[in-house]
Amino acid sequence: MDIGGISEKERRRSGLLPLLLSAALLLGGCSVPDARLPYASMTHMRTEIVGVEEAKGLARSLSALAQGMEDWNGLAFAVEQSLAWLAAKPGDETALVLPGDDAPGVTWEDLRTGLRRLLEILPYLDMNPDLLAEEFTWLRLSPSFGFTGYYEPTLLADWSEGPIYRIPLYALPPDLQAGTRYHDRHAIDRDKVLAGRDLEIAWVMDEVDVFFLHIQGSGRLVFPDG
Repeated sequence: MDIGGISEKERRRSGLLPLLLSAALLLGGCSVPDARLPYASMTHMRTEIVGVEEAKGLARSLSALAQGMEDWNGLAFAVEQSLAWLAAKPGDETALVLPGDDAPGVTWEDLRTGLRRLLEILPYLDMNPDLLAEEFTWLRLSPSFGFTGYYEPTLLADWSEGPIYRIPLYALPPDLQAGTRYHDRHAIDRDKVLAGRDLEIAWVMDEVDVFFLHIQGSGRLVFPDG
């Protein structure tokens, strides 16, 4: 099957790529700096290649709806963003090294190739999830293997407090010292210990959004003027 006009040679190459790693590490983000997993930290883990027939069963069990998407095309933007981030990486440099005699080493170009192929087949996955098993090699990871992810939340905001925008975002307090205890979240959010100190940089609508902003560590504010 030739979907998207990719050559047979390129398809065989993309078939050597670990889908779980390229998708999970790059689409979800990775806590390891530079998305690189040093071999030394992974020697206690195991990997093994999953057979095609078993991989087909696993692929059929995946659900775009369970991931909050109407269909698998919902991944397209994330794949494109990952490809944009990978564009500056040296293609022949190793990105991932996994333990195990048959575990493939993965270069940045391998990741680019795998994500390009994933982007090409996304429109077909709802009807034919077997493509994930046919186009990629699946790796079974030991239970001790873990992924983490992050995202950059976008919050609607205004420069001043009002009936809609009631929750303050504060600048860094000048009396906050590294390594010393400071007011906890309850004191800041409930007891308003920072209020009236001219530290408010913006006001947002929902304190739950602020909670996730704090967890992620960064975000974007969209003001009424755009």
